[in-house]
Amino acid sequence: MPCIAYMASARAAESPSGDAMHDQSEWRTTLALHKLDSIVRRTFRYLANGRPLTCTYKWLADGSYGSVFKFTVFVNGQQLEAIAKVMFPGPEVCFRTEAEAAAMTFVRYRTRIRVPSIYLHSAASTPVGAPWILMEYIPGECLDAVFPKLSIVQRRDVLAQLAEAQTSLFRIRSKQIGSVDAFHFQLESQANGHVFDGHCRIGPLNDPVLLDDLPLRRCGPFDTELDYLHAYARRCPPPGHLPNAPEVVVDMCEITTPETDNSRSYALSHGDLHPGNIIISPEGKLCILDWGRCAFLPVWAAAEEVDLFDATEDAQRSVIDEDDDKPQPQDYSADSREVQILRAQYRRSIHAACPEYLHYIWVGVEKRSVLKALEGQPGNTQTWLAKYVQYAKRMSEEERQGRYWRDMPTRRFAQFKYEEWLLSSTRRVES
Repeated sequence: MPCIAYMASARAAESPSGDAMHDQSEWRTTLALHKLDSIVRRTFRYLANGRPLTCTYKWLADGSYGSVFKFTVFVNGQQLEAIAKVMFPGPEVCFRTEAEAAAMTFVRYRTRIRVPSIYLHSAASTPVGAPWILMEYIPGECLDAVFPKLSIVQRRDVLAQLAEAQTSLFRIRSKQIGSVDAFHFQLESQANGHVFDGHCRIGPLNDPVLLDDLPLRRCGPFDTELDYLHAYARRCPPPGHLPNAPEVVVDMCEITTPETDNSRSYALSHGDLHPGNIIISPEGKLCILDWGRCAFLPVWAAAEEVDLFDATEDAQRSVIDEDDDKPQPQDYSADSREVQILRAQYRRSIHAACPEYLHYIWVGVEKRSVLKALEGQPGNTQTWLAKYVQYAKRMSEEERQGRYWRDMPTRRFAQFKYEEWLLSSTRRVES
């Protein structure tokens, strides 16, 4: 099976500009890939039994955080393959490498999610010239490429697997917001004779949005949601930023969406789950890649849908669409009947596995929109912030939760029986 999935996964991240691609190409020429080749040979040498071993490698693609290479080892008539992710230079690149490796191992031990096993990794720049992670190669195709080709029965099975993977992460909780602490992870592994016992401590948040602007000590771990949001609000603002808008938005977010009973219980999330990061194996099983942004997050941030249908709950109910002149809501009006049925199946699978997850997909839209605006994501986030500030005071005076699709007062919003409505409406769609 060609390594389509790893190539697509790397390219599914933010596409680099022409200058960035040129810089990355030049950067790759500085790597001592023959050193990594030697490391791969030593890793698989035990299979050779003294016989000759040959190894080849090729570059596959560049993502936002590193270059992906495929190594092929020929030994005793067998062909073995491995993937090496070599990290781009950047702020706290050693921390980011350790945190991603720790997250992958943690998830492998705490869940049944198929995650590539790690053979070796190094956060040091030498001798290869950059930090790297050497991991298992899993054959398959990316979900976004293969999903339309599947039968309805196969697609429903994939959606059920996806819902189970998302909710199994969501059920793992922490009392702090942050990534798996790579340093303490290593100490605990060594203390247990290299047998990881499934526990971890929480460290800084492995999020390039923060790491690009803040020192590591200010990137967490965070004890409260407000501390978490303030970290994004107090980054260096981009040019033309509305004065004091992030602080005002955070304050209004606290006023209009008071903390829930689960506000001190933070859920594990992949952090960047989209169809390009999901492999379908030839047997129809899911494997999830790219765990660099895996972290414990507020439940409303952790509970997001995978955009398989070009219309998530966030996209339908966000306060302002990417096209500022386009009125809200869209109400899924562009959906075909097939998409309606598949989305219903996906959400019912989520509800069956963890009703709380589905609840926070529904009630977390506004806070996720606030967070995306604070992150400065591409689009109209500055316009979004400006308009949010303008009506935030009126919202709080009227005890309104936000300019939602249903736009109901806070008390009515909290009492709305979303799960019952969902199940009854999806039954109607499928009938």
